[in-house]
Amino acid sequence: MFVDFTLPQSVYTLRRYAAIVLLIIYLMLAASFHTQAQLTLTNGQSASLNTTVTYSSVSITGANTTLSVGSSGNVSVTGAFTWLDQPSYISIASGGALTIGGDLQGDGNTGTNNAYYPCINTSGLTSQAMIIDCKGSLTVNGNLAAGSGTKRFKNWVFLHIDSGGTVTLNGNDNVMGPRGIIYIHKGGKLIVNGANMLVEYAYSRIEIESGGTMSAVNLTINGNGSTVVTSACSTNPSPYNGIATTNNPPYTSLHVDGTLNVSGNFSVDDASVSTSSMTAGTGHVTISNSGVVTVGGNFMNGSAPTTTGSDTVTVNGTLNVTGNAINNSILNIGSTGVMNVNGGGGLSNNTGSVYNVSAINVDGKLNVAANTTNNGFININATGFVKVMGNLLNNTITTYGVAIITVINDLYVQGNIVSNDIIRAICPPTDTAAYVGWSGIWTSNAHDTVQNYSTGVKYYTGTQVPPGHALNLCSGNIAALYTVLASNLQSFTVEQAGSATNVLSWQAVAEQLPMTFIIQRAATDGLYTDIGTVAATNGQNTYTYTDKLPSTGAWYYRLKIEMPGGEQYSKTVMISYQEDFPAVSLRPSVTSQPQITVFVNMPATDRLSLQVTDVAGRTLLRRTMIAEKGDNMFTLDISQLHTGIYYVQAAGGSGLHKTLLFQKR
Repeated sequence: MFVDFTLPQSVYTLRRYAAIVLLIIYLMLAASFHTQAQLTLTNGQSASLNTTVTYSSVSITGANTTLSVGSSGNVSVTGAFTWLDQPSYISIASGGALTIGGDLQGDGNTGTNNAYYPCINTSGLTSQAMIIDCKGSLTVNGNLAAGSGTKRFKNWVFLHIDSGGTVTLNGNDNVMGPRGIIYIHKGGKLIVNGANMLVEYAYSRIEIESGGTMSAVNLTINGNGSTVVTSACSTNPSPYNGIATTNNPPYTSLHVDGTLNVSGNFSVDDASVSTSSMTAGTGHVTISNSGVVTVGGNFMNGSAPTTTGSDTVTVNGTLNVTGNAINNSILNIGSTGVMNVNGGGGLSNNTGSVYNVSAINVDGKLNVAANTTNNGFININATGFVKVMGNLLNNTITTYGVAIITVINDLYVQGNIVSNDIIRAICPPTDTAAYVGWSGIWTSNAHDTVQNYSTGVKYYTGTQVPPGHALNLCSGNIAALYTVLASNLQSFTVEQAGSATNVLSWQAVAEQLPMTFIIQRAATDGLYTDIGTVAATNGQNTYTYTDKLPSTGAWYYRLKIEMPGGEQYSKTVMISYQEDFPAVSLRPSVTSQPQITVFVNMPATDRLSLQVTDVAGRTLLRRTMIAEKGDNMFTLDISQLHTGIYYVQAAGGSGLHKTLLFQKR
């Protein structure tokens, strides 16, 4: 029998040739992606990378030496990235990526780099600083710098994380050395996945612009200096304007206009050294009006506060602490600031050193979910309000000093008041009320002093003032507990909103307490009737109620506030309801959604302007449109706004000028 092997052999031959071709193609591709030798740039050299490439390491030195990663660039460095000695420039374009397997070390410590701040020229390069501009992705799998021993990300090394840029640090020992700066612009992100991030003393700092975000596991801010430095130039182009001006204010190690999330502990430590240019009491951490900081662990000083350089924290925005607040030196809560301490240990051991005491200055709101113990000075100023949901006890300093709690506005204690050094009120002639309210017992021991400091009159609580009451330290009079709580209704307004509709809006302070608002209305006869009820919700302090019944004429509204221990009435607000008058309402007034809706009823077609402002009066959003006669509905995008209180202002040519309040959650 005849067998023909020609066809199978041809197939085998073709397969063999195909395998050889594929091997050649693979080798060619592998050759195009192989690991290059070290990339070295020096003395004004430049490199533009816009493909996929891998280097074993990178070294950049020399004045005006530049490295650019383009929008199609994907650069991997398996080892370290060292960037030393001379002013130079690195840019990562949007879409570009730089991944560093080892450490990222930067040190601008040379004789030519002797200005305190960079002078940026119009071309974007520098004459006196080393800058990384990141609009794309920068990932460091080693450490930022090479550990706390060398601190080699320092001396006017600037990392700018621009809008759309993301920097990820995966190492466990990241250090910002002296005069190193990270600036996170609006839309930029800094993600620290490693265990620790240290911002070292001597003018190092992180700036988080409004709209910028940073997350970290454990963050430590060391003490800082207060020297005012001068830039080499008066102005800089964007995005460096605001970073370097002619006369810079005293440095802060961390400034938050945007969002900072720390999943572990947030430590604000004293200066490690004390020199003539590093004085006590300088600003180390500032949370601005729009800033929101959330701490999953404790907010603390790493060690007991000392006299060689006290750490200072200023809160004008929101500071939420899941754990405890301990061992801090100076804590300032501004009039717009809110600090919430939710840990079981509460607010404790903020006592300073042997010769100094710490100071907690409250112009805004301080809410402590547990006890307040072993603290030095607590000053509750004219606009301040402190709520202690546990006990106020053992605030005493046994050596060289005393603990003093000064009440100018209101202090509320849910539990007991026991064994404190001095609780006093400073009552000028125009101030007749400074209340301390408590639900538990107040026990005055032999060393306790409770007094009106302005007059010298001392009060003795003990059994003289039963639980569930308030003591006015200015007059010595006893009041019901609700006097303290209800007095903190911050605002109450009524606006006409559409046909036969009035909208009531109010803002409460004691939002964490059991509370019910009963809305009452009266005509010109002055006889009030209940028209609705709103129950307070934990974590919410802004409320609205819509009244659909009014007709033309004058109407009077007030709130009856019911809470444990009694009831209290708000002020009375009058509105003159008119037909054919422009009316504006806002729904919802409390939201976590990315938009709100403005409802406008117009008597005639008109141009309408809407703008959103924050509590500091800064305009964040503006829209101009045509509103038709009758009902109109406009949607505002608030997705970029942080948690907080905002205002919507509506203005039109027909006499419309309304300001409405809403809360972003």
